[in-house]
Amino acid sequence: MKDFWNLGEQRHREKLQFFIEADNAYREGKTFYQIAQAYNMHTEKVRKLLFKHTRKDYMSDEQKLIFKFIDKLALEFSMGCWKVNQLVKRMDNKLSASAIKRVSQTLRNSIKSQQKEIKEENKNIAKKIKENRISRKTIQRFILTGKPKLEELEKLYQSKRAKQAIELAREFREILNRKSLNPLEGWLERAEDAKSEAIRGFAKYIKSDQKAVKAAIDYSWNNAVLEGTVNKLKAIKRQMYNRANIKLLFAKINGFST
Repeated sequence: MKDFWNLGEQRHREKLQFFIEADNAYREGKTFYQIAQAYNMHTEKVRKLLFKHTRKDYMSDEQKLIFKFIDKLALEFSMGCWKVNQLVKRMDNKLSASAIKRVSQTLRNSIKSQQKEIKEENKNIAKKIKENRISRKTIQRFILTGKPKLEELEKLYQSKRAKQAIELAREFREILNRKSLNPLEGWLERAEDAKSEAIRGFAKYIKSDQKAVKAAIDYSWNNAVLEGTVNKLKAIKRQMYNRANIKLLFAKINGFST
């Protein structure tokens, strides 16, 4: 409102400022005589000033025009619209750009200053995150091989949920490699109660096909040879599609051994 009261010519501002000060003094409990003494005026003049006039009587034409739309202008600011060109459109061109610019100068400067502070804070936060960030590849390598330096994961280990997830993943790797004496069933029980949603989902998936996973752990045999043979057959079939008959396909299949 300070920018609003400063609009207009000097004579308007002086009269308006005097009325505002006298009105505020009266509202604070001072008598007309006390106000008159403070401004070296007659008591009756002060009485007429406060009872027969309002602030609007001392406003300039520009201030009176803006005062009509001051509530709508305040609403636009509260909704996040503070750029002059946007405000002119929102006000249906009832207020000029220069009037809006002058009446909202302090408020717009405050918003710009706050935005600048927020941007700086966001940059600092992003910088800290980047400095403290551990790459996904580093975490994956540690879980799968256990070889990366633990210094890289010290901050990650401060989180109980992350630490539990990594330990469970490492234990599962050891079970698959037959380096752990812990049974798969025990690991599934702990994994199903893990704080990490990803670990719980993984454990649920393993449990749905538990027999196959247990067989992969207990036996050294696998179906790699079968899958490789099927893949070769499909590759030959696709290469020969619409080019030769079944005899040539049979000859090519017999031509290699797995």
